[in-house]
Amino acid sequence: MSGSSTNRGHWLDQSLRVLFPVGLLCIALHQIITYDVWWQIKTGEWVRQHGFPSTDPFSYGYPNQPWIELRWLHGVLVHFFHEWGGPNALVILRCSLLLLTFAIMGRCRPGAQRWAVGLGLVLALAAMFPRFRIRPELHSYLFLAITMLAVQRFRDGGSRGRLWLLPLLQVIWSNAHTLFILGPILLWSVVIGETFQEWLAHRGLWPKGSPPIPKEQRKFLIGVSVTVSAACFATPYFVDGVLFPLQLFTQINQGNYLNEVIAEFRSPFLLRPTHMIFVTWAAAALLSALSFLLVTRQLVLSRLGLYVAFLLLSAMAQRNIALFGVVAGIVTGLNLDDAARQGLRGKFVPSIARVVSFGFLLTVGPLAATDQLWRRQGLEQVFGFGVKHEIFPMAAMKFVEREGLPRPVLGSLDDGGFLLFEGGAKSVLVDGRLEVYGADHVRDALTATFHPTAFLEKAEQHGIQTAVLRHLKLGRVVVALEDHPDWWPVYYDEQFVVYLKATESTQPMVDRLRIDWQDPVRPAVEIPTHWSPPAYLGDWLPKMRDEKGPHALAFLFVWMNNLPEAVRLLEEVKERTPQYKAGQATLALLYEALDRDREAGEIFQALGPQPFAEPSSLLLRSKICSLANKHSLAFEHQQAAIEAGASETQHRRTLAHLAIAAGKIDAAQQELEALAQEFPDDVDSVNRLGALAMERQDLTAARDYFLRSLERRPNQIEARLNLGSVYAMLRQFGNASLEFQKVLQIAPNHAAAQQNLARLRAMGY
Repeated sequence: MSGSSTNRGHWLDQSLRVLFPVGLLCIALHQIITYDVWWQIKTGEWVRQHGFPSTDPFSYGYPNQPWIELRWLHGVLVHFFHEWGGPNALVILRCSLLLLTFAIMGRCRPGAQRWAVGLGLVLALAAMFPRFRIRPELHSYLFLAITMLAVQRFRDGGSRGRLWLLPLLQVIWSNAHTLFILGPILLWSVVIGETFQEWLAHRGLWPKGSPPIPKEQRKFLIGVSVTVSAACFATPYFVDGVLFPLQLFTQINQGNYLNEVIAEFRSPFLLRPTHMIFVTWAAAALLSALSFLLVTRQLVLSRLGLYVAFLLLSAMAQRNIALFGVVAGIVTGLNLDDAARQGLRGKFVPSIARVVSFGFLLTVGPLAATDQLWRRQGLEQVFGFGVKHEIFPMAAMKFVEREGLPRPVLGSLDDGGFLLFEGGAKSVLVDGRLEVYGADHVRDALTATFHPTAFLEKAEQHGIQTAVLRHLKLGRVVVALEDHPDWWPVYYDEQFVVYLKATESTQPMVDRLRIDWQDPVRPAVEIPTHWSPPAYLGDWLPKMRDEKGPHALAFLFVWMNNLPEAVRLLEEVKERTPQYKAGQATLALLYEALDRDREAGEIFQALGPQPFAEPSSLLLRSKICSLANKHSLAFEHQQAAIEAGASETQHRRTLAHLAIAAGKIDAAQQELEALAQEFPDDVDSVNRLGALAMERQDLTAARDYFLRSLERRPNQIEARLNLGSVYAMLRQFGNASLEFQKVLQIAPNHAAAQQNLARLRAMGY
């Protein structure tokens, strides 16, 4: 009986050695969806052609910003692979780095119990897989695992040779990713932990089952730690390079704007409890923490300290979860192996470890390979090679190139990486290199791409005539351009819309290309294969279709008040993918707006009330009612959405706008005042308060509001125009003239400012 059980366990452990890399590849082998990969390729090209950058050559909006690029080696690597084999070579690079990382994690202790190592690797995989992107952090996973392997082999009495490789490793790490600082931090943590454990043990305050590294050996480890720390200076930026990660960490973790707008900088505790990232992180944290309970009599203080430090790091920001996964996976394997070596009683723990490991791999692997894992979480991954080209503005920019539309274009931060890759120097307003731009410029750029007035000001300031916009995310700007007399739609697809400003030189293009939203004809564009190569293995298994693109296109037609076309698209989605409930919920609301009550009722009944009580559904309901000129009903739905959790500033600002449209001026005033009080930098709310004051002829209040707004953000064209108009109505013509002159300093060709200034000069001012 006992022998049979042992053999069965041995057979399972052997099969896990094959099953794990297969499961890892099922998860890691997916199309390129990372926005940053494009600017990283261009960075590598720039380094190979021009040397190490010191100022940014790519942004026209914030030119010549200081640029410390500690990831230059990663950029050179991805550019080399891209030049050699295109985007598919980058997929191979990602999978290779991950396979190597997990292979090293599994070799931290030779002869360790395979079930223990297997569970550790599975917990690491569970925590890490949402971050399997082609990004420089892949190098940190690998180098962190190598460092932990070298230290553990040394602690177990192995050769010193591996430790002497760490300074060379640190030089590479310091030039590949900004988290290189983790190398010396890890080593010094071990030195301090081992020293403190010896001090506690001598005083009988620590169990002696696992003795610390002897003092003579620790001296050698200290020497290696000093050398590794010195190796951090071996970058093109020397002292500035060493200090740079500390500056970034301070910025991100002091209530900085970047922490507010970038999801990966937020704590996982801010995710909903059922979100995949939170569930896998919490499960990995819980099971790895439990492994310490099995080794209480041979507890290693440095190991516990590292675990707690990386756990806290992961609790601070979602982007750190994968780093915690590396540490938690190795620590769990070591703890369980220590417990087994000390005579772990019974077979309960090994059996549970095998069940968890096999259960995870046999469930998550097939779900990832058929895309169901990603679709059910609303994520973008698609199994196989290639590029998920529709999430990048590839077709839109090919259209811009083909038709000769004016450059540069104005797009969002997410899309800036590809715009930079496609356009090169002075081609992008802002992109994913947040450390180049800083929080203030990122705030300014996001305001410009999310708020219509700021968008028009930014376009005027830089002479932009072509806008490439992700229409679902930037719906407010798209709607504003649609209503603007000078901007015309000339291209659209499932994710993007291109608007062209009508000028004397572009008017023939506008006349030839403009889109009629009531009878739309989608321009045909062929994406070059060097941007989006063949998607090998993409059709290997039956897949759950990604319907987010058609759903987003349906929203575009809602914004353009072509509800029948939106309905047609969503009916096709319902027919193709009945399990895509979000599309059906939207379809039901459109049926309701078109008085197709029977069809709406069928979906309402099938889905139940919960999907329609979600904030997103209430917001959509509000939008549809607004399009139907049912402003009071739109206000009520918007208010309900905010009460249900849609409390973002933009939704509250929309509530104020709907209140104005519904004639609820007091409610609008109250909401705008609350926003201005809660968010002192929210100049849009202050400007709207100024406009309301102008409408009720309270010119003194209007002046004060616009002055308050301009104090926060001086280069606002619309606010200065309004302030100049208020001064003119107050007969303070000198002040009015000054404001119009300031507008022309920002945008020298601004027609309204020129006309107003000419009138004042004719009056002698």
